[in-house]
Amino acid sequence: MNPFTYSSPTDLPSALDLLGKQWGTTEILAGGTDLLALLKDDIVAPSRLVNIKKVGDLDSLAVDANRGLQAGCLVTLDELAREKRVAQLYPALAIALNDAASPQIRNMATVGGNLCQRPRCWYFRNGYGLLALDANGESLVLKGDNRYHAILGNTGPAYFVSPSTIAPVLVALGAKIDIAGPKGSRSISLEEFYRIPLKPGEREHDLAPSEMVIRRQPRTTKSDKSMDSTGLSQLPQFHSKRRAITSPLLRWFWATSLPYHGGRRKLKQHSLEK
Repeated sequence: MNPFTYSSPTDLPSALDLLGKQWGTTEILAGGTDLLALLKDDIVAPSRLVNIKKVGDLDSLAVDANRGLQAGCLVTLDELAREKRVAQLYPALAIALNDAASPQIRNMATVGGNLCQRPRCWYFRNGYGLLALDANGESLVLKGDNRYHAILGNTGPAYFVSPSTIAPVLVALGAKIDIAGPKGSRSISLEEFYRIPLKPGEREHDLAPSEMVIRRQPRTTKSDKSMDSTGLSQLPQFHSKRRAITSPLLRWFWATSLPYHGGRRKLKQHSLEK
């Protein structure tokens, strides 16, 4: 493991100031269940770690039948899974939470961290990058072991899938995220946050190195009322040039909004041909 600077900001502006301008120079630390493995395996070698556990108001949790779910990015999977109103209002999410990893991991892993996991693709985890290309620029996935890759209906050039168990549910629920950076903030759907990298150096998220997803305020739409779920986050991706494919992906994001449709949970249907 390479040496690095360890920073623990106590507010969001300070955390944003510590982020790098290029990928690979800075990593965000929350639960650390995925990041520590990446560090030890030399998949990432940042010069700085930004510990966000001291940033205030990132561990809040609120669930309301009228407004929806609000969970801070530092809320652990275990804390969210044990919230009774999550099981009542979002049973699919509750199932996904309890299906994630082991009890020990759920006790440490944060909601944002689970969504922001890097791909578990064994080519990526062995240093071949997200595109997993050989010396001739050909895909190792297509001509090698691809048992757990997205090779059907996917034109590539990346074929990894998301390791997050809760991401598909959040996408189906129409989650939204707000992203903050040095140029201000922007809001996108969680589904659009994920994309297929098209060349080396690109990431699997619609996010700049100096940006973080931040908590949003509840907003009202014509069809529903929604509450943000703050998180650090990486998600399922669908077949398209912009989005990758998922099984049960996100860099650290901070906010998702989960709409609750008047006592009935309304899920979007996504075609694999999108």
